[in-house]
Amino acid sequence: MTRGAIVTGGIRGLGAAISRAPLSEGCQVVAVYHGNDAAARGFEAATAIPIRKWDVANFDVCKV
Repeated sequence: MTRGAIVTGGIRGLGAAISRAPLSEGCQVVAVYHGNDAAARGFEAATAIPIRKWDVANFDVCKV
């Protein structure tokens, strides 16, 4: 079974480093961001880590 990680704030700074770390362990990673579309596209292009724009502080959009 493949392990996975969802990293909130995962496209810049410490979050970007945390997004990259599980890749070396063979995990699937998705980086979540809130606002900077250009930085997110650049991160995705540089790392091939999929990105998702998602406001995790918004309770309504986080309901399952």
